[in-house]
Amino acid sequence: MTMLRETTAAIRIALGGVTSRWTLALATIIGVALTVLVLTGFLAMAHGFRRTLEQTGSPEVAIITSKGAATEASSLVPADAVPLIAALPEVEQVGGTPPLVSAELYQTASVTRPDGSVVGLTLRGVGPAAMQVRGGMRVAAGRWFRPGTAEIVVGSAAASQFPGLGLGRTVRLGANQWRVVGLFNSGSAAAGSEIWADARTVQSLYHRPNAVQSVRARLRERDMAASLADAIAADPRLSLSVEREDRFYRAQSTGLVSLMEKLGWPLGLLMAIGAAAGAINTMSSSVTARTREIAMLRAIGFGRLATFAAVMIESLVLAAIGGLAGVAASWILFDGLRTSTTGAGMNQLVFSFSVGADALTPVMMLALAIGFVGGLGPAIRAARMPVLRGLAAG
Repeated sequence: MTMLRETTAAIRIALGGVTSRWTLALATIIGVALTVLVLTGFLAMAHGFRRTLEQTGSPEVAIITSKGAATEASSLVPADAVPLIAALPEVEQVGGTPPLVSAELYQTASVTRPDGSVVGLTLRGVGPAAMQVRGGMRVAAGRWFRPGTAEIVVGSAAASQFPGLGLGRTVRLGANQWRVVGLFNSGSAAAGSEIWADARTVQSLYHRPNAVQSVRARLRERDMAASLADAIAADPRLSLSVEREDRFYRAQSTGLVSLMEKLGWPLGLLMAIGAAAGAINTMSSSVTARTREIAMLRAIGFGRLATFAAVMIESLVLAAIGGLAGVAASWILFDGLRTSTTGAGMNQLVFSFSVGADALTPVMMLALAIGFVGGLGPAIRAARMPVLRGLAAG
């Protein structure tokens, strides 16, 4: 009997007997599945958060903030800087319309969750060019706010998480009452977690007449962000930083995504140790139950390698089944699940969990690692088992 044929035959015999040991096998599968489920949940949360922020920015838009500001919340741009920015040749201008520049205020507004807890959402003061500067956004229901009034439009993601922000509702933000007159759709971008209002009204009600937090400018050409930065740096009246919008938001995601992954992996590895211990117990019990069978196979010519491979493959197959079960459960439970967490600026960001290929590859490798660790010791013991002692057993 060739080595390949005897190894294949030994594996078939081992896998064929799994049903007779189904309770032990099921324990291993469940342990691996739970490990994969928990780890995938953390990775899906991190991936969904990162994707939301990365899809927010556009390479065709520059965001201008004060020097040294890491977020919009910590930025302060003088109001008299806005016309200077708008006059630069790198800023797009369509026909005889004003340059596509949006001076924006960034204010935290306290909103009550359905469970009664109070969280902060971004109240953004914008002008009429805000949507045109960004592109890809539209009013999905209702209408745009009227300038000079306490009317707001709410991102569809925020409206779905906070019932008090539904169309037609009146909500208290700070010391003022606001009426929701429209819902806007921004795809999966972070803007969908925001409340927008007339910039001048926000300036008046929050006593901030002489500054904005950021200025967005649509670039005449995609690669002009660096040129715009040079032009602003050359003007002694402007002490500002320029970043392409997509890169600005990508940088915002780094810290929290890293934290989510750092929380997920230690917990996943801790559970993996438990799952591996369960796999060792399962495979040891399997070898013990098959002592006479293994000895008989050795007696009729099966080698140590075939015996070792049969036990290892059985352990790896059970771990793979557990991994696939955990992946399937995580996809059903987590993929597309919408939630919110504290984002940049300490305000709530609504995002959806995303179970993607970048999460599935490492968790399946972890599942197989559990199977390898769980099967290694019992496989070595089976391969080294004395034939005569095995035949005498049972």
